[in-house]
Amino acid sequence: MLAGKRSGVNSLDGIAFLLRRTLLLVEAYLDGIRQGQEHYMNIVRILDLLDPKLRVAIAYLLHKAVQRALWLLSGAPSSSVFTSLARLYLFWL
Repeated sequence: MLAGKRSGVNSLDGIAFLLRRTLLLVEAYLDGIRQGQEHYMNIVRILDLLDPKLRVAIAYLLHKAVQRALWLLSGAPSSSVFTSLARLYLFWL
């Protein structure tokens, strides 16, 4: 009898709650991705307006800042991040 009560309406309510919560988390994640893309495009638009020499200087400073942050966080730089920065640098030139 007790096992039957556990599998009743209360468990369906629990499942519904978890689904709603998961849906809110997915929406927040997708919104964060969208905002990140918008910020990236705004930065690229601004950099396109700048002199190429200034773009190179900004890319270098960004590279050094990311390198320092990675060094502090992990103790060793990540090659994939450096590859991404190199691509971004070449894109700006």
